[in-house]
Amino acid sequence: MKNDSLFISNSSFMKKLFFKLLFLFLIVLSTLILILVLPPVNSIKNTDIFALPEKDKLLKSTMSPRIIIIGGSNTSCGLNSQMIKDSLKFNPINTGIHAGIGLKFMLSHNLNFIRPNDIIIVCPEYQQFYNESADGDLILVSILVDVLKQTKDCKTDQLLKLLKYIPEYCAAKLQLWEYFEKKDTTDNYKRSFNQYGDAWPVSHQKNIPLYGVSGNFNLEALQALKSFNETVLKRNARLFITFPGYQNTSYNSSIPQIKEVQQRLQKNGFILLGTPERYKMDDSLISNTPYHLIKRGVDYRTSLLIEDLKKQLSLEKQIN
Repeated sequence: MKNDSLFISNSSFMKKLFFKLLFLFLIVLSTLILILVLPPVNSIKNTDIFALPEKDKLLKSTMSPRIIIIGGSNTSCGLNSQMIKDSLKFNPINTGIHAGIGLKFMLSHNLNFIRPNDIIIVCPEYQQFYNESADGDLILVSILVDVLKQTKDCKTDQLLKLLKYIPEYCAAKLQLWEYFEKKDTTDNYKRSFNQYGDAWPVSHQKNIPLYGVSGNFNLEALQALKSFNETVLKRNARLFITFPGYQNTSYNSSIPQIKEVQQRLQKNGFILLGTPERYKMDDSLISNTPYHLIKRGVDYRTSLLIEDLKKQLSLEKQIN
């Protein structure tokens, strides 16, 4: 009888504990949901990520023949699309926004807009091939929640990896005073994108911190590119991969990692435009990060890309 009474007592205690924990979980979950549905604070609302819908409009409305450039800010802050149009007679669309979006999302999202005969040039930052950079970070969370309000372009495993950024994201939204602060938007990228999607930093900054490449090579990033290429080919479009304009000092600190990127891309049969060495930029051409170029650097890098693409297209024409 004593054992039965003890069992009933323990069972009752466990039931009460379960319902208390469940109630606590529901409170926490409800709080998170409420925070997530809050509008973005001003410091987020005035950034480049809110240019994504405008770039999507370009992808929908730009007429063929088209060149679609995919990458992070190394493309938006490193290419002159007008030069590409004038030289190649294609209509360029620069979809680059921010490396924090991650290569996987860049590919899957832009895949929605690819048409037959499009030329796709993918130019990822080197870091996209290492660790979990290709999955995106806090920037992608904000895009999914604040900008697009949908997650269809992310696979389940990628969404699970993004969960670790939710506390930081929620903490930013709890800085309620930011909703009332006026922000200076004269230099924000969202307002500075031109009709092709370019946004050029205007000045050179000295002593830019080194931004090298480190960590383990991410085979998932490579697989994402392979899957993307398969779909591109099925749509009768063409994919080329090129390399970012990258600060000479940062490049020299990461040569083995950069070489591995090049070698793995070559081994998997991708058509490469140029080499990493060719797109190594003198420090005097760098703006505010190792991947952002001043206008002189933008034009120089663009001229290299035009040369490489012309060479590849001419080669394909001779073969056909």
